[in-house]
Amino acid sequence: MTGLALILGAAIAVVFTECLVRSLGPHAWLSCRLREAHAALCDFRAATDDDERQRRLMDAGMRTLAVSSLALVGIAALALLAALPPLVLEWNERLWMLYAASAGACSILWWMLRARWARNGQAGTAE
Repeated sequence: MTGLALILGAAIAVVFTECLVRSLGPHAWLSCRLREAHAALCDFRAATDDDERQRRLMDAGMRTLAVSSLALVGIAALALLAALPPLVLEWNERLWMLYAASAGACSILWWMLRARWARNGQAGTAE
């Protein structure tokens, strides 16, 4: 069981790191959606007619709500993914601690590897 806790912790760490890198980059879905919401708010400020301002405000509000909802769902999914193995396998406190420690250490190592690959021009998604 100890080996399983270490392996699952390492796997979860790599999944979390990749999800964060791929969702927070300049061309990732979250950044693009945030830029769209910001542009909609700028359009609202530029509108002169009251009906046009109201329509643009509603559009900007819906875009902002969509970004917030998607980010919340993503965070909840990652939290569920992290908590699922220990809960399903009914681990004791020692295995929980090994799982958490291995996940933390592996995520730091994975970030360091990604940084090295980015410096060498080998990482396609690191920006």
